[in-house]
Amino acid sequence: MKEPYLNLKDLLSNSTTTHSNELINNMLHSIGSTDPVLRDNLIYGTFHKWIRNKQLEHKQVNFILEVCNKNLLTGLGEKETDSVFKRSFSAIVCAAILNARYTVDDDLLKDLASNSLKVMVDEIDLRGYVENKGWAHSIAHTADLLDSIVQYSSIGRKILSSSITKVVEPLSKGIVFIDDEQERIAFPLTSIICLSKTQTELNELLAWMKQKLELERNVAGVSFYRIRTNYMALLNAIYLNLIEKKANTELSNNILTELLFIRNF
Repeated sequence: MKEPYLNLKDLLSNSTTTHSNELINNMLHSIGSTDPVLRDNLIYGTFHKWIRNKQLEHKQVNFILEVCNKNLLTGLGEKETDSVFKRSFSAIVCAAILNARYTVDDDLLKDLASNSLKVMVDEIDLRGYVENKGWAHSIAHTADLLDSIVQYSSIGRKILSSSITKVVEPLSKGIVFIDDEQERIAFPLTSIICLSKTQTELNELLAWMKQKLELERNVAGVSFYRIRTNYMALLNAIYLNLIEKKANTELSNNILTELLFIRNF
């Protein structure tokens, strides 16, 4: 008898497979698989195709979103366990649903925003690529989801704007990220900054970062240098995003000024 995940691989590899409720349940059950082919290529790839092409019924989309929203908190706080794959890949499935502009209940969207911010604050499994298991990337994938939430509606945007410093929390944990996490975190921040009618959120973020660096500079060890490196990479990414979007020159100039300030901090 074949193992269940092998049967799922066979089903998803078959181009004639239809999106039955049973298959969706099985895919969600295995969304955190440590097999990168099953998880990345087949489960996420199939979900993304169905979602993008609007092949799913509204009830199915809601079910997927509700399950993946709960998955965001599964094992949160564990260090280097396989639960990170469930959190991470649930996040980008949620992002795909929002990006496809499916109708999402306001309360569910609020909960999704809240859980995403909780991941950014409480996630301690900061691995990018994991040998033999593929991408963990919880922080990067959750940042992708945050950007989707910001762009989806004003409801999510207000929640994230009022908690903008939480989006940057992962960069303040004393390690230097090496798998483009700073770039990914820059996207939701850029969206918040560009969609805001004032510079309130930007000013709050910059003041918080400088305060964090000031505190870390007075503590012995290398944490200050690692955090500063992350912040510089983040601000550089935001600056380039603003230039690419041809945003207000004052915004990009403010970011550049702060980047130079932090470099010489």
